Amino acid sequence: MRRIKHITRRVTAGCATTIIAATTGLVAASAPATAAEVAFPESCRLVGAPSPIWAADEIKVDLTVFPEKAVYSAGEQVTVTWHWRTRPSIPVPPRAATLRAIADIRVGGTQSNTFTAYGQPRSQPAGPEATVDLWDLQGTLRLPASGPITLTPGAYSLTEGLSPVPVVQCAPTTPPAVSRTLEIGPGPTLSATPTRVVPGDRIEFTGEGWPEGDARVQVCGSPTGGCPPEWASSATGSARAGHLTGSVTLSENPRSLPLPPPGDTVFLLVSVGSSGASRELTLVRKGSPGTSSTDITGSVTPGSLTLHQQASAIKLSDVTLDGTPQSMTGALNPVTVTDVRGGSLGWALTADISDFTSPEGGRIPADRFTWKPSVQADPASPSTAVPGAPGSIAGGSTLASAPPAPHTGGTFTAGAAIAVALPAYQKPGTYNATLTLSIS
Repeated sequence: MRRIKHITRRVTAGCATTIIAATTGLVAASAPATAAEVAFPESCRLVGAPSPIWAADEIKVDLTVFPEKAVYSAGEQVTVTWHWRTRPSIPVPPRAATLRAIADIRVGGTQSNTFTAYGQPRSQPAGPEATVDLWDLQGTLRLPASGPITLTPGAYSLTEGLSPVPVVQCAPTTPPAVSRTLEIGPGPTLSATPTRVVPGDRIEFTGEGWPEGDARVQVCGSPTGGCPPEWASSATGSARAGHLTGSVTLSENPRSLPLPPPGDTVFLLVSVGSSGASRELTLVRKGSPGTSSTDITGSVTPGSLTLHQQASAIKLSDVTLDGTPQSMTGALNPVTVTDVRGGSLGWALTADISDFTSPEGGRIPADRFTWKPSVQADPASPSTAVPGAPGSIAGGSTLASAPPAPHTGGTFTAGAAIAVALPAYQKPGTYNATLTLSIS
């Protein structure tokens, strides 16, 4: 399977400073008036450093929500953007070329929890006095059944590129104030049978007031998230003319993350588009009153090796010619490899790239493109994956691979920080290149 990415960037001549524009996927360009700016002191530590404090400063953040509404529906999914109103004034960590922020956003209300917002990697300034330069962050939240709820910024960490490993960890030294309050009205209904369940039970569900479409069905640890894929199996559901029907089996022996013990609760979470609802399920022991069990047999057939990419284009940083060699930088949109062949084979995800050319006749050879790959495996994956070696992209370089093993498979997310070396006197213009990904 092959995926093709188009890379576009503009090179301008002159002495004016250009503004770097990155494809962070942000929905709103500026904060709505209802978003309250929150200022709070923070303390940051450099991971692995002997000194416990790397820096201490005060930052200002506001949290905006898309879509912007006076009243939201229960179960609706919204996008929350963490806007830096005053960015951290902490030093750039040693040898950190690109950084991104990953932040916790606390949800307050009848059912409190936390969700995560992610930024995109950004090239960092150099020099002994340089401080970090970060993009805004985004995360999604499935709204609970009742409100109002509050949104408050929390701790965050900085990672190199798309790596999940933090190099700097920052936390408020005093509790931040609330940035947003969301009012929540009635949403679509959801009923489930049975609601007292044992692992292996088949749960039937229905509902009214749903938009048209196929349903995503999950079993979760909370009404708004924390949904291990291995807790649910054989899930199906759809909504037609407002009426929802479907079913899901509560997994009997989840491998990597067991279900809670009898007496605890889990939640059936069903979503169609941006609408959703949850239903509490009580776990009971097999044979308890109000439960039944039936032996089930079936066959498992092998699936396939597939490749999926979240977006269709990469946008590199703009540059202004100044008579010196420069670099244009960016990040590969996350690439998901799914291996459900159920055998012992490995796989390799490779890439090739064309020359960087412009309609005005400019050309930058393909061998000037370099990258630093990264890859993460889903915790439930039996296989391990390794990133390719940093270096040139041209000529069939490897983004990520998984070796053969007695039992292979899983879901893997690969990415890379990308750069192209720009000659000092390159012809100005809008440049394009084609990056081709192949899985085998």
